Amino acid sequence: MVAEKLPVLGSNEHELGSLSEAPLQVTVRLGTVQVPLGELLKVRAGSVLVLDRQVGEPAEIMVGDRVVALGQVVMVEDQLGVRVTEVAGR
Repeated sequence: MVAEKLPVLGSNEHELGSLSEAPLQVTVRLGTVQVPLGELLKVRAGSVLVLDRQVGEPAEIMVGDRVVALGQVVMVEDQLGVRVTEVAGR
């Protein structure tokens, strides 16, 4: 059996065809913290977890485990949003 060579998809949305309609889970990461399980079990309403970021640092916009952009957390009416400030290189 001869292996068929698959076409290489470019960055043009037109070339992506139906893939451009595929839903993706996007996560915005404000920061991370490592907490021992014993401490995590003590977390209650009002507890504060100190993240590894400073106030004003950009949030990471992620697809899966990959950072695809950076952004600034904003309020949109009564909801949180994220303004994209930088897009990762290809």
